[in-house]
Amino acid sequence: MTDFMPPPCYTTLRVCNTVKMEEAMETLENYVNADLNFRKISCRDISVERHPVLRDLLLVNVKKLETAPKYTDRQVIVDTACGLAVLRGAHVFLPGVIGAPSGLKSGDPVSVFVDLKKKCLKGSHKFDGQKYFIGNGIMRVSRNDIFASSLCVGGVAIIMNEPIYLTPCLDINLLPTNFFPQNLPSVVVGHVFNPPKNSIVLDMCAAPGGKATHLSSIMHNTGKIIALDRSGSKIEKIRENARRLNCDGHVFAYCADSRAIVCDNAVQISDRTVDYSPPYAPMSFFHILLDAPCSALGQRPKFPTEIAASKNKIISSYPSLQWNLVKCAVKLLAVGGTLVYSTCTTTYEENEGMVEKILRQYSDIVLVKQSPHIGGYGRKEACSLNINQLEKLQYFDMTAKSDNTHPADNDTIGFFIAKFMKTGNS
Repeated sequence: MTDFMPPPCYTTLRVCNTVKMEEAMETLENYVNADLNFRKISCRDISVERHPVLRDLLLVNVKKLETAPKYTDRQVIVDTACGLAVLRGAHVFLPGVIGAPSGLKSGDPVSVFVDLKKKCLKGSHKFDGQKYFIGNGIMRVSRNDIFASSLCVGGVAIIMNEPIYLTPCLDINLLPTNFFPQNLPSVVVGHVFNPPKNSIVLDMCAAPGGKATHLSSIMHNTGKIIALDRSGSKIEKIRENARRLNCDGHVFAYCADSRAIVCDNAVQISDRTVDYSPPYAPMSFFHILLDAPCSALGQRPKFPTEIAASKNKIISSYPSLQWNLVKCAVKLLAVGGTLVYSTCTTTYEENEGMVEKILRQYSDIVLVKQSPHIGGYGRKEACSLNINQLEKLQYFDMTAKSDNTHPADNDTIGFFIAKFMKTGNS
């Protein structure tokens, strides 16, 4: 299938405590070797290295098998979420399995396929629909164990010893607590934002908390990160990640729709001591992050049917949502304050087009040069932004070549970053 988008050539992990980076590298190397041994794979091509610019980021290279393994007649069917995780290094966990042939036992070799169109019924013995081969593995449980409702809550169902893309299983629930799997452009966001120690930061769309916890780490766990999301379950995920990374005393998560969090009569944030929940008075924050909901066309890997489904969504609805969030962010931003806007998509309307609209609508909002600048520049196509403005934007994808020489910088998920400042000169 021609539209398959492979995973990036490196899996990236942020180190939350950078005081002992050499120790962190050794810990991760031991973890990688243990996982490869668990898979019974002898591979010297997988290595751990430190990013040359982002000093809290470690890189684990992804090895694509030169010759695809031959698949067997024993075919296990998994859902797309499970398949994407496997392509990023995970084993097959019990909840992801949809179908499996009769008589499978622990220790049996199997081939793993993804149900591309969500047509396979749970518990199916055979599936002839559209599917995608992602590698071979060894059953760790029997078929009966997989579909026993009392057991299908977690745990490894298949050890992937011959995936088509080989990288260690870097699941957050299995990693040592000093590591957080995070895509390279997402880590760039934190460094571009770079709030000073003891800042009060508003993260308007914070789930699952990767950027919020990173900002806390950058501030050496001082100050306050107010992390909002309109989903209660996602708020719990933010709190869980903050606890895991030992910054829960500085990350305050609240369930709220960030399009409706401004109130003229709200208590000033500087006057609060315990409750930092919305609403907020206008111009309350000097540091605002808006990692906006988007069409997510930059996410990798992606299966062909998933790409088609994304393109067929009402993508035009996202700019409207993003604009309403931007308007709220501008109201909340104090004069002299910084707003960082980012997405994990590739459409003009959600990225450069949104920047054009912001600059056109708000004469007191200006673009700010980003540092570090790891990705490519903004794109000129159908865009009225001048070269100087485009060079202040960061755009990442498989074709956006940066000035950096490390291959990890030029083979990432699709991503966009813009940094603004409110001047007060309207």
